[in-house]
Amino acid sequence: MAKKHYTFRVSCAFDVQYTFGETEIQPDAGGSEADVEPTDDALEAFRREVESHLARDYAVDNVEAFTDSDSLLGIDQTDD
Repeated sequence: MAKKHYTFRVSCAFDVQYTFGETEIQPDAGGSEADVEPTDDALEAFRREVESHLARDYAVDNVEAFTDSDSLLGIDQTDD
């Protein structure tokens, strides 16, 4: 007997932790003097990276990436 398989478009929402480099950060225009956020280019590169990973196993229609200075978890400094 043949089995039926049903394909649906599933909307997913999740948060991830990601570290941006110093050159990918800019002042947050809507925040205080010390507030920073990723540049638009950095967020777009991150969005493309996530989409690329998901597209390996799924048909991906849309990936959005957004953050602002209120979501900053911390700043690490390393000596090179």
